Amino acid sequence: MKNVVSRAGLLAALLSGWAPVESKAQGWEGDDAPPAAIVATEVPIGPLLERTRGLAHAERLERISRAFVGRPYQVSPLGEGEPPDRDPRVRYDVFDCLTFAETMLALSASSTEREVLRHLDDIRYGSVERSMATRNHVMESQWVPNNEGKRWIREVGSSLSGAGVVRMTKVFSEASVRRIPAKEMPVKANQLPMGPYTLPMVPIDRMLSVELQIPAGSLLVVVRDDIDKHVSMVTHVGIVFRDARGAFVRHASGAPHREVIDERFGDFVARNKGFRSRPVLGFAIYALQVPGASGER
Repeated sequence: MKNVVSRAGLLAALLSGWAPVESKAQGWEGDDAPPAAIVATEVPIGPLLERTRGLAHAERLERISRAFVGRPYQVSPLGEGEPPDRDPRVRYDVFDCLTFAETMLALSASSTEREVLRHLDDIRYGSVERSMATRNHVMESQWVPNNEGKRWIREVGSSLSGAGVVRMTKVFSEASVRRIPAKEMPVKANQLPMGPYTLPMVPIDRMLSVELQIPAGSLLVVVRDDIDKHVSMVTHVGIVFRDARGAFVRHASGAPHREVIDERFGDFVARNKGFRSRPVLGFAIYALQVPGASGER
C-alpha cells in the first residue's frame, strides 16, 4: 500500500525547503472533509483562490498553476483515501501529469477550499460514487467522454485552421483487453467500458503551424501509436499558456525533470517527435473550462 507521506518523502520535503502538512482548513466537515489532504506550506490555497478571484478563466488557471511549478513528480499520487488506494483525494505537494491538470482545473473553478475537493471528484470520477472502479482511468473511453459530457473540457483541435485532424480510434473488446498485460490494467476488465472510442488528433507535423490558434488554457493530450499491450494511446498531458515569448506547456514531467515544469511549445513538440520505440503521432487538444461559467460553450 502507498503511504500518504512516507518518512523518506518527508525527509526529502524538508531538505528541499518545504514540508507537507495535513489540511486543517476551517469549515471542513462530514463528507466534505479531505482524508489526509496534503498541502504545500508555501502555497496557502485559500489566499491563492482569493488573489485570483475575478480573473478570466485561462488567466486564473495560469496564475494558480504557476504557484506549483517546481513541485515534485510522483506517479499516481491521488486515490480514494481508503483501500485499495489509500492515497488522498486531494493533495498539493506532488503530481503526475494528469493529476496536475485535474487539480489545477478544480482549483480554477473554485472560490473556496471546500469547493476544490468537490470539483476534483467530479473531474476524476464517472459517477457520484468515489471508488477505484468508477475513477476515470482510461483517457479515450472514460476521462475524455465523461468530462466532455460534464462540460469540463471542449474539443478544439478540429476547429484549428490547417490542423488536418485525424480521428484516432481505440477499440476496447473482450479480445483486445485480454491482450493487455495485467500490470497495465487499472481495474478488472469487466469494469472498463467496451467499444470504439475516438480522439480527434492534430498530427505532430502540423502542431507548429497551429500553435498561435490554440487557446490559452488548453489541454494537450499526447497520442501515440496504438499497440495492443497498452491500455491507452495516451501517455501524457500538459496545459498550454502564453507569455511574451509565445506559447509554452506547463506539465508535471517524469524523466528527466521529475517535477512540474514550463517548456517552450516548440521544444515540447520537438522532444515528442524524438520518441522512437512508440512514436508520438500527434495531440488531441481540449479547452479546459468551468461548466456553466460565462464564456463556456
